[in-house]
Amino acid sequence: MRKAKSIPKLNDLMIWMVLPLLVIYFSYFFLLGKNCVFEINDQLDETLFTYVLNAKYLFSGVKSYPEMLGGVPKGGMSVSACLFIPLYRLFPVFEAFMIQYVVVVATAYMGMYLCVKELTGSGFIGFLCGGMFMFLPYQPVYGLSVVGGPLIFYAFLCLYRQKHVIINGLLILYFALGANLVLLGYVALGFVLLADIWILIKWIRKDRHLPGGTRCRTEREGQNKWFLLGSLELLLVYIIVNFSLFSELFLGSGDYVSHREEMVITGNSDFWGCAKDVFLNSAQHAFSFHQKLILPILIVIVFYAFRWKKWRRQIAWQQRNPEENIGGREKSGYVRAEYCEGIPAEVRKEAAGKERTDFGEEDIENARQCQTMYAWLVLIILINVLAALFYGFCQSQIVVDFRNSVSGFFHYFSPQRVYWIYPTTWYVAAGLSAGLIWRDHDFLSGKRQREEMSASPFRQTSDTGHNIGKTSGTGNNIWKPPGTGNNIWKSSGTGRKIAGDIFAWLLICAVLAPTAWQIRQNSIWILNKSQYKNNCSVGLMSWADYFAEDLMGEIETAILEETGQSQGEYRVASLGMCPAVALEAGFYCIDGYSNNYSLEYKHEFREIIEAELEKCPPMKGYFDNWGSRCYLFTEESQNYYYLAKDADFRYEKLRLDTEKMKELGCKYLFSAAEIEEGNADRLGIELFGVFDTEESYYRVWVYEL
Repeated sequence: MRKAKSIPKLNDLMIWMVLPLLVIYFSYFFLLGKNCVFEINDQLDETLFTYVLNAKYLFSGVKSYPEMLGGVPKGGMSVSACLFIPLYRLFPVFEAFMIQYVVVVATAYMGMYLCVKELTGSGFIGFLCGGMFMFLPYQPVYGLSVVGGPLIFYAFLCLYRQKHVIINGLLILYFALGANLVLLGYVALGFVLLADIWILIKWIRKDRHLPGGTRCRTEREGQNKWFLLGSLELLLVYIIVNFSLFSELFLGSGDYVSHREEMVITGNSDFWGCAKDVFLNSAQHAFSFHQKLILPILIVIVFYAFRWKKWRRQIAWQQRNPEENIGGREKSGYVRAEYCEGIPAEVRKEAAGKERTDFGEEDIENARQCQTMYAWLVLIILINVLAALFYGFCQSQIVVDFRNSVSGFFHYFSPQRVYWIYPTTWYVAAGLSAGLIWRDHDFLSGKRQREEMSASPFRQTSDTGHNIGKTSGTGNNIWKPPGTGNNIWKSSGTGRKIAGDIFAWLLICAVLAPTAWQIRQNSIWILNKSQYKNNCSVGLMSWADYFAEDLMGEIETAILEETGQSQGEYRVASLGMCPAVALEAGFYCIDGYSNNYSLEYKHEFREIIEAELEKCPPMKGYFDNWGSRCYLFTEESQNYYYLAKDADFRYEKLRLDTEKMKELGCKYLFSAAEIEEGNADRLGIELFGVFDTEESYYRVWVYEL
């Protein structure tokens, strides 16, 4: 059996292109520092703090985190990628976040590069696809849940081919620790399981026994072994990392009833419209901007379907006449009629009248590679279609009604997130399409060349195998004109080949360029470039604007000096601004954003804003039917929580149950807008102070309850 390769060589130039690409990607981030721009929604306002709190209480054994929602359960603050928790223990939040971002972006490039190169054999095509993939606008707080798809694909593909076993075992571990099970992990496990079933079926069907019942071990079984072991590794790591989730799934509910039990799942009755939309555009958090790739990929699939027979014929000649194909093109000649016996009838028919063949080793290997790439391409597009149909099905009323009728895991799990594979599948498909164009573009120049060669009198005869182009008794070849060392036929063919290669690369670039430009225009890189070029005056909210660390520090100091109380001795709530601002500054909050907290606490908090919800039906539905944002929603500001200090706005009809706020331990209200004096008196709150800095985005009115 062929021995598995354990360690890959890292002498490939294109893989090291990740370094200059990272410099380009993060150049404006490092120039701007905390003035750089990030996606806030679901990232800076929520998921970031799953890392911060888990890192703060790492190995402490606590069951809840008191900084948020009056003490959010630990089980409700599971991270998307436990791999990065130590960063937030070792570094300040911003530095840890940036290190995580760099690792995620580097993984995006290297995973796509390795995957596309393994499938196509072209490092340059891998570089093009990896470069586009790494600039997609994903959120780094989700770890490898978007960008890890190509990496896990590459790892299992190499395990099946018995390549780099040790390294790919580590890559599987890296993926499992870095990609969330309920975002991309379950999709990866599903595909791996299907592959395992396919492998086991082939294993059983091809099982052979020697006389006496002795089993014959084949080389393919070694490939099966490594693949199956990799599958087991992925499953075991996910079970260990998500033990609480599996316990809830198989052993019943946890220590508390989640607020998700009251969530009302909504869907889309337009099945075909829903499936079409996600197929063309992907969806939230996994935008792939692949629209301009769809038509070229489909054209490649249709066109190269007609080339399949050519590849099959080349492989068939080699299988029948291996001795005729040694040495490449220069040793090819007419194929004798007796060698055609046993070749499939349709291949013999196509070969009729075309005795001469120039199928060398290079041609045959290229044909095999093209067949493999084409099969992968068709399979991936089929997966994309099925994923869109599955998404539409999950959004259908039948599934929505079922999920709303049950409780527990099957109520709040979102299986439609299968579309998170789209960034991976579409750019791997683009790489495969480019690979087919590059490997099989002889139709651009080679057909005419072969016709000219066949028409030449200087060829090998089918009967004797002698070269009549040679002068009798000499080793001279009259293909070469007297007095020269040039072969006019070779020169002509080489020129056409070069022209064909150039045209093929131009075609590949033309296919990829529109998508590359669209990615550039929608990337976080272009936002930070604009932020830098316009001296932070383009109206984008930066890290420094959002968290206002200096301003929050002043408030903390003022409260400490006035009352002598540290942050852990009182609770705060935020109005007109995200609770994440106070939370990042170290304050303990009665409000917050969590996708899994106590249903009992949700009901208690609702009493605070009940009067406001009754005045505003849209916000009532938003809180009651979803409720992950446990904020002080009001009729006047509704769900806008980015009130700037220059906003011409103040609260005049605010109705909050401040007694309930006190009951939950709240002592201070941080408001991003002034509360009209009479309104404040009715609420029974007193102004503690107004805080503002020259650079701050907010002006904060601090009221004492």
